[in-house]
Amino acid sequence: MQNIGPACAANYSVPVQTCIIDNLYALQRLQPDWMELHTLDHRGTPFQSPSWLIPWWEAFGSGGLFTLAVFDGSALVGLAPLFIHPWQGRRQVTLLGNGLSDRLGLLVRPGCEEAVLHAVFAALLEVQDHWDLCDFRDLNAADPLLTHAPPPGLRISSEDLSPCLAIRLPATAEAFDASLASAVRRNLRHYRRDFHAHGPLSFETISGRHGFDEAFAALLRFHKLRRHDDGSFTPDEEAFHLSAARLELEAGGTRLCVLRSGDAICALIYGLVRRDRFYACLGAFNPDFADFRPGWLILDFAVKSAIAEGLTWFDFLRGDEEYKKLWRAEPYMTRRLFLWHQ
Repeated sequence: MQNIGPACAANYSVPVQTCIIDNLYALQRLQPDWMELHTLDHRGTPFQSPSWLIPWWEAFGSGGLFTLAVFDGSALVGLAPLFIHPWQGRRQVTLLGNGLSDRLGLLVRPGCEEAVLHAVFAALLEVQDHWDLCDFRDLNAADPLLTHAPPPGLRISSEDLSPCLAIRLPATAEAFDASLASAVRRNLRHYRRDFHAHGPLSFETISGRHGFDEAFAALLRFHKLRRHDDGSFTPDEEAFHLSAARLELEAGGTRLCVLRSGDAICALIYGLVRRDRFYACLGAFNPDFADFRPGWLILDFAVKSAIAEGLTWFDFLRGDEEYKKLWRAEPYMTRRLFLWHQ
């Protein structure tokens, strides 16, 4: 961990201090403070937690780790999880998690945004000889990087990146049913009836260790079958998803919604829960049951499980596929930010 000097903010009684974390061991040591900061920042998503980003770096990290940890005394008040790597002939600063994560960005203790952004920009300027471009993808619209202007010496631009959809959840499953189009409700009844005629039908939500290994293995297997090896996960990607899901399971954030016919797993949705939101990360079904439309049934169950848990959003994440709109999902956009030094 390298101390690169204080970065002062007028509204701070003492200067904040920025440290560069450039190795995995130091990143792992930061986990307790990182988790506390993640809990405090209401903008934080599961994809910005150490449970997600440390396994990502272990699996896919390249170039040099360049994570900026901003401290006020002994308290971690900001974290910019970055790395520098060669990309298309340039030395690029990128957020950890890039590519396999639907939401990325900074973590900042509320009220510390100005101080943390000042510190991050100052750190980037101090090492500007080591990079050519910052390309930060999949940002929330409210990410501090998008709401604070850079200092002289840095140029910035941003653009819309990915369309996303999320369902605003009502208080009850009955209210959710009533919000759906009559054709959707009719289809669900039809698919459920046909499935019951085939054999016993049951649903469950796995949020602990019991049943997790069997269910997650089925999820990865069905995903590969459904994609017919075209766009299916590599072994490294499968290992990453399993590692992250297990760590989130220990932290209480993993949900595996499972549809069975008898003892056979037919369909699953893997989600991560943070605050009031269910993030639907992966879904897959056994193609042997495709005629019964298990994807519709497990999605209906997952949404109603989120309602029963008291959540207020069911987030489909990236993609604006038509089937998501049938569930009354609302659109929003993620952003992409570019940063250059002059």
